[in-house]
Amino acid sequence: MARYADRFRRARGDTLIEALVAILLMAILGFGLAYGASRALNAQRGLAVQSRAIMEMRDYLQNQDDLLCEPGTAMSWTHDIAGKTITFEVTCEQREIEVDGGAVTVWLPTTVATQSSDTSMALFGGDGRVAFTLE
Repeated sequence: MARYADRFRRARGDTLIEALVAILLMAILGFGLAYGASRALNAQRGLAVQSRAIMEMRDYLQNQDDLLCEPGTAMSWTHDIAGKTITFEVTCEQREIEVDGGAVTVWLPTTVATQSSDTSMALFGGDGRVAFTLE
């Protein structure tokens, strides 16, 4: 009978250790999943903010009635995105286009980008620039 009692005590201790190891492994797995999910959500937020910035740039260019490009001038404007004021810049280039069989030289916008600043770096990450090229 004494042998049986000794075996039972040892088995009870082994079961407790196994349960603690299982709980520890589950906790590590849970922390890993939570970390991965938070990284994915943060990346998704960054992409959404950049997409919104590009939409704002395109919308402004489509609704702009004034000349965007004049020789020797730079065009810029500010807009609020996610509660932060961001400055956009237009880079212009002189190009030759054909109109009614004749060539005309005009200034056309080639690049629209956010100005690099502490605010844009915090909002977009990296150097804070989001840009697209008009071709």
